[in-house]
Amino acid sequence: MSRTDEPYEFDESKPEEYCIPPGTRRVWFGNPDRAPVDEQKLRDVILAQRARRSVDGILIHWGSQLTRPWVAALFPKVHQVVLYGGCLEDLGGLEQVPGLDDLQIDTGRSSRRSLALLPALRLKSLILRIAKVRDVEFLAQCQPLEWLGFSGWPFPEVSAIGALRACGMSIRAGSAVALAGLNCQRLGRLQLMGCPKLQRVAGIRVPYIMVSSCNHLELETFGEVEGLETLWLMGRKDLPSFGFLRRCTSLESFTVDNSRITATDWDSIINHPSLRHVSICRGVPDSAVERMASANPRLGVTNGSVYFFRGERVSTQDWFLLVRERNRPMADVESEGG
Repeated sequence: MSRTDEPYEFDESKPEEYCIPPGTRRVWFGNPDRAPVDEQKLRDVILAQRARRSVDGILIHWGSQLTRPWVAALFPKVHQVVLYGGCLEDLGGLEQVPGLDDLQIDTGRSSRRSLALLPALRLKSLILRIAKVRDVEFLAQCQPLEWLGFSGWPFPEVSAIGALRACGMSIRAGSAVALAGLNCQRLGRLQLMGCPKLQRVAGIRVPYIMVSSCNHLELETFGEVEGLETLWLMGRKDLPSFGFLRRCTSLESFTVDNSRITATDWDSIINHPSLRHVSICRGVPDSAVERMASANPRLGVTNGSVYFFRGERVSTQDWFLLVRERNRPMADVESEGG
């Protein structure tokens, strides 16, 4: 039996009119007319459908009238649940989904009452829109995660997140001004997106940071990030200097994209002791790329138009192969090239 990734849209107010096709992997529960829901009928109809056993993902739409995501427990193989429902009050029913490891919560501020069940769920991935200050309390009690994403952080500091441990983290929007106090015992990847008040990243340890549209961030503070090896900057309104890179003494890979670049201090890149790969797209002339590549033969550099490695121009394909090698010692890469 073939399986399909196409979601099956299910009107929860008219369950008798819907039959989940065999092989369906995802079911989206909605209610276009905002009609009342007979929960017992909905339960009986779903349990009578054999195709529910192939479903591994559930989404509850904004228009859903369900107050709890209990329907997820009717699908024995579900591991991912996405909650957008405007009427959802809490997480009741998810504790009965044994395979649940991926949860996304973007429910409304007006309806949500409690995330008290959240710490009891054994998740690998959690994406949460913080609607109330008390949400932070339950977030801080979660089990160690492989990935944590949250938006709408309500405090200037992030220390309130407590001892939560995650391998990867995404922070979007919110009131955070500084990241000092963020527990980074396991953190390997950090994404910062659209954080209008964020000014400092100093005082944390993480090898990979991607920053998008955080234009009040003081770039000099990257030099106070311990163990930083890879840095992406995107959506920067103005980048007047690369001087901040001199403080990033462990940096190996640097990328700038979709940004206004007015910097011309190429020596900050050329003379950097650890940089191996540089990608600066838009606004950098080919001549500047060639100059950097010629001045530092150990540097791979591109502007998205021309690509250089070891002082020589290479193809686009070869460039991306070399970028994937960035975590290996440069001597190994050079010896393989003869």
